[in-house]
Formats: sequence, structure tokens, C-alpha cells
Amino acid sequence: MAQPHVISALLDKRARKLGEIRANKFQGLRLQMELAQIDAVLRMFRSAEELATAVLVREGKEPDRRSVLMLQKSLHSSFSRQKKPVVTYCRETWPGKWRLI
Repeated sequence: MAQPHVISALLDKRARKLGEIRANKFQGLRLQMELAQIDAVLRMFRSAEELATAVLVREGKEPDRRSVLMLQKSLHSSFSRQKKPVVTYCRETWPGKWRLI
């Protein structure tokens, strides 16, 4: 029959390994949630980039990368301050998108 201290050591080692497995599962779930948040933010900025490009084309200007980024920042900061709305927030899709009126 096995020595009690050997059994005890094996039980301790098993408990540690089980704890590591649970911690790694939790970390995997946390990383998946963070990845989902990053994807949502990327979708939000992608739609803002599309809107900025549409505004530049509507105004007859060339939508180069620098002007799209500048207009994108301006649109984000001024959406909530407009007295006469220029854009509307459409919730038909997930995530919602800003659209020109």
C-alpha cells in the first residue's frame, strides 16, 4: 500500500493542476471578452470612416487618408452638439451606424 505522505503529495499536486486549469479557462474567457470589445470598437470606427468618406465625396473633395481621419474626429466630437442634425444614428444593425440625413 502507498505511503500516506505520497498520497497527500499527489492530492496536493492534483489540486494545484486543477486550479491552474480553472485559472486558464477564466483567463481565456476574459481574453475572449476583451477581443469582442476590441472588435466592436473597430466596427464603430470603420462605420465612422465610411461616413467621413461619404461626406468628403459629397462635398467634392478627394477622400485621402489624412482628411478622412481629420473629418472622422470632427464628426465624433460634434454629433451631439448640432442644432440642425446632419446625421442620424441608425440602430437597425448591430452595432448601430451613423448615417447622413
